[in-house]
Amino acid sequence: MAIDTGEWNDIHPVDKKTLGQRLALAARAVVYGEQVIYRGPELASLQADGATLLLSFDQIAAGLNLKGDAATINQSFAIAGADGKFQWAAAELVGKQQINQLRLSHPDIKQPVQVRYAFADNPNAVLYNSAGLPASPFVAALPVARH
Repeated sequence: MAIDTGEWNDIHPVDKKTLGQRLALAARAVVYGEQVIYRGPELASLQADGATLLLSFDQIAAGLNLKGDAATINQSFAIAGADGKFQWAAAELVGKQQINQLRLSHPDIKQPVQVRYAFADNPNAVLYNSAGLPASPFVAALPVARH
């Protein structure tokens, strides 16, 4: 909810209005039962798709958005193979009628099994729903077959 409102060097962000508006949306939905969008995208599923990971999300409103330049976006998601060595991943929005998926890849990772988003002390928030609400940081992994 507040991942994109702070500053790297201050726990008291200048932009309190955005956070207040988001908290008000949550109160309207949770306390008063109004049908308003108050949460950012939430990872619903993770699946391997060849040399890529396909992430599906709930809480997307009318769809997902990536905000920022390509360099920032491509340093917000990291994937790893079974060796656990994470590399920054290229991110591509996917969807037919509604964009609710994200495809991640890295040329050196042939079978990705793990993903991290915004996994840093002061991460860049780049994944949003169409209501302008950011996704929270997450880590997810596929089951790995042991031979």
